[in-house]
Amino acid sequence: MSVQPEMFYLWRPTRDAAGRRGLRDARAGFMHESNGKDGTSSRSWNRAFLEPHFRWRGLFLEPRVWTILERDKENRDIADYYGYADLKFGYETASRQRFTITGRHGPKHGSLQLDASLSLQSLWPNGDMRPWLYAQAWAGYGETLLYYNLRTYAIRIGIEFHP
Repeated sequence: MSVQPEMFYLWRPTRDAAGRRGLRDARAGFMHESNGKDGTSSRSWNRAFLEPHFRWRGLFLEPRVWTILERDKENRDIADYYGYADLKFGYETASRQRFTITGRHGPKHGSLQLDASLSLQSLWPNGDMRPWLYAQAWAGYGETLLYYNLRTYAIRIGIEFHP
């Protein structure tokens, strides 16, 4: 389990500037991440980040760059595994089904994550909550703070609800 509170400033450009470049908005902020454990299993770090969001019809690009402000002594080499940026590229259909690929590469290691959200509203056509099938595949380093320096692989399937 990871706790990741963040504070950020959201900037939205004028419609003309956004339309020419595809820039929807940008966030600049601070995030803290901790695994919530005590003693030698405790891991945490603080980062400042910048994250612009670009959109061209259904395609989107969300790069995020950060600088590390503080880290625990137990994870001094975390930048070797997390690096200083990640890049999310995706496609969202007119019915809001979403497919993304997120890559992150540190100086020595990296990770790749694939996500898909598919509407299941036809199963509950009259409900207030809209169910979605969510699937994720993960390969690489940094999936958890405690074992950030171990290569892991995972496949997850679940249900998410949108109001």
